[in-house]
Amino acid sequence: MNDTSETTLSIALLESKPVTPCDYVLAVPRGAPLRLARSWLWLGIVSLMGSGLFALLLVLSRTPVVNEWLPVASFFRVALVVHVDLSVLVWFISIAGLLWSLNGSERGLKWAWCSLALCAIGAALLSIAPFVSQGEPIMANYIPILDSPVFIVGLLVFATGVASLVLRSLLTAPKIGVSFEAAGALRFGLNASVIATAVALLAFGWSLAAMP
Repeated sequence: MNDTSETTLSIALLESKPVTPCDYVLAVPRGAPLRLARSWLWLGIVSLMGSGLFALLLVLSRTPVVNEWLPVASFFRVALVVHVDLSVLVWFISIAGLLWSLNGSERGLKWAWCSLALCAIGAALLSIAPFVSQGEPIMANYIPILDSPVFIVGLLVFATGVASLVLRSLLTAPKIGVSFEAAGALRFGLNASVIATAVALLAFGWSLAAMP
């Protein structure tokens, strides 16, 4: 490298602005994408509220006399299954839906709302299943389930919503190229998370198909 090239490189390095945490900001769109993102957030908040309710039922199921009012004798494990699914599964997918809605383009918004509706209906069915359809809790790792028709249908509806959400997010993910700055790094991470979720869905589907 000659002296001129070294001088040019040194000047470029001196003039380049150092990256700070404040640069890692995802631009928030306006209009329909923002309303969609807020709706995903509300689904997450409601799921946490439901999870908290089932946490209370966990305590009540171990309380003498009170536990006699609960639907089934093993309600502790039943409540634990729903508590975990709402606080982990539904919550994480809701936050993912929020971030992917902010990250993607405005294409297929009706599709996006349908995905949200399916996830919300599925989560609602998961929540009411212990009270309308008794089933044996299966503490699978991971996802714990109740062996009841309502719960299984709710889980399938929720999974369909997640698959729809992931597919749209893959198709509307922004192109960031091979060289990007701080905001681009955030979008790269969000794009990668969509791919990771798609792989997880395929793994769940494969394991379900391979079950004897």
